[in-house]
Amino acid sequence: MKTHFCADLHLDHENVLAMSGRLFPNILEHDNHMIAQINRYVPYGDRLFILGDVAWHSVENYLDRLLCKDVHLIWGNHDKKSFGKHFKSHQDVLETKIGKKPDQKKVFLSHYPHAYWPSSHHGSLHLYGHCHRQREETLDRAFPGRRSMDCGVDNALHLFGKYRPFTEDEIIAILANQPGHDMLPFYADFQAKRKLAASSANPEPRSGSPATATPGHEVPRVRPGSHPPRAGHREKLTMDAFNFYRRELKRLDDIGAIHWSMVSEGRKQLAEEILELESNSTIDDRVRRKKLKCSHCPSYGGENKTYTKRGVKRPKYKKKRK
Repeated sequence: MKTHFCADLHLDHENVLAMSGRLFPNILEHDNHMIAQINRYVPYGDRLFILGDVAWHSVENYLDRLLCKDVHLIWGNHDKKSFGKHFKSHQDVLETKIGKKPDQKKVFLSHYPHAYWPSSHHGSLHLYGHCHRQREETLDRAFPGRRSMDCGVDNALHLFGKYRPFTEDEIIAILANQPGHDMLPFYADFQAKRKLAASSANPEPRSGSPATATPGHEVPRVRPGSHPPRAGHREKLTMDAFNFYRRELKRLDDIGAIHWSMVSEGRKQLAEEILELESNSTIDDRVRRKKLKCSHCPSYGGENKTYTKRGVKRPKYKKKRK
């Protein structure tokens, strides 16, 4: 089974004759020629992707005349929602593979041309329509060596002299040897600059303090702006949880990653309470009963509520007797 691609058929759309310069006496002959060309190049059992703008009014009559029954639609701006039920699949964009193993290539399908697409820096190809070949020279100048092309029937006329679909072998032959405009060395250089900027902006770790966790004891990261993860919804503050908070705060402080402007007031208050508890009391069973106040965190109820491992504890009020 081979895969074929085309776009911008514009069946039953009279304005396309003048808009795209298609030299047919009327739209009926135009439509008959497009259907005959698809049947000539896409036999029964192959797969066909139409990258948008199939027809103007209805599509079922044209699909019934095709020999290929494995037809997929990438939505275009002229396609109606009712068209979708007549295709084997329909989507806005699609990533698939073409060619035979081990020389398969990823290809990203869309009705519109993209400057960058998934895995474009790893050799992925990109096919589109919509432009009726009118933007190919502009895109070539903007992105020299790009691995993308218009697979519409107007571009096929320019390349092959015929209105017809492209085969997967033709796509690979045209695009696979292009160097690409989105290359990995750019990302490697970008990452190196980011690391250099981060190392110059952050202070050095204090001497005598480990910058990472103890080998064999990986400590989960705490997302800035949130409370440390809870051990369980109905568990109180256990020694393991308390030790995790303490180790995580020290680790973040050692590598200079704590910026109070980036975290919530509740996180700051919780960290201060833990550090104060560590410095002013011994770690024993009293810690398990310690209720860490989170007075500045609105998600835990403000000053009159306390944060425990069991959740938010509201103050109890005695009912007045009448």
